[in-house]
Amino acid sequence: ADLAFEPQSVMPGDDVTEEVTRAAKRIKLDGGLVQRGEAVKVTRAGTLRHAPPSTYWVDSRTRRYIAADEDAVIGIVDDRSSANYRLNIWGSAMGSLPLLAFDGATKRNKPDLKVGDIVYARVAMAGVELGVDTELSCHVVSGSRKDWQTGESTFGSLEGGTLVRCSIDQAAALRQKDHPTLKALGAAVPFEVAIGSNGAVWLKGKTPATTVLLANALLNSLTLSEAATEAMVKVLVERMRKDEEERKERRR
Repeated sequence: ADLAFEPQSVMPGDDVTEEVTRAAKRIKLDGGLVQRGEAVKVTRAGTLRHAPPSTYWVDSRTRRYIAADEDAVIGIVDDRSSANYRLNIWGSAMGSLPLLAFDGATKRNKPDLKVGDIVYARVAMAGVELGVDTELSCHVVSGSRKDWQTGESTFGSLEGGTLVRCSIDQAAALRQKDHPTLKALGAAVPFEVAIGSNGAVWLKGKTPATTVLLANALLNSLTLSEAATEAMVKVLVERMRKDEEERKERRR
């Protein structure tokens, strides 16, 4: 951990290479930071923060997303052409996702997304010029790759569930390992979650009712302490159990 680190105000274009590599050479960059060659640059105004052991990001209260290469984002299909899907990623530019940018996709065998579908993708190339779409991809660059048809690929369409939005810095916090809210919810009830660096969060519980409760709990927890979050989750679990018992009773 970087014990000497102190949060500091930063602006787009600032070079923070020295600050983030002081304690370790292998670091993880999250929202608001991007690596350009050997340098680490700031992409939005805010406060440079650090989470042990070696994660750095820019804390900003904004919900307006500025894309950075290799960010994981969640978007909604807004339009479709013969070559690309156009996604709303709540940023300074729309996202452009090629129809074949999925692991295992071919011209004859590829996903058929509709307007309104939710997609988890990565930023292949951030649009740096005004009016230029951000290039997205559902191809995995490194690690395990699974065909889009298996339903187990890292990126792709997110089926069912619900989408909620939070600020960019709140999304960055949720992406940290063992975040108290996700940890408490995960210990109480099984669910799926995808968190985009653009402040979009997708959740899916066992039932639609559970999904709604999970989404409400997550949004409420963003302004609560860890202790208050744990207490809220206990109430949530008890409510879900009662709802399940009532459903079983009605079926009899």
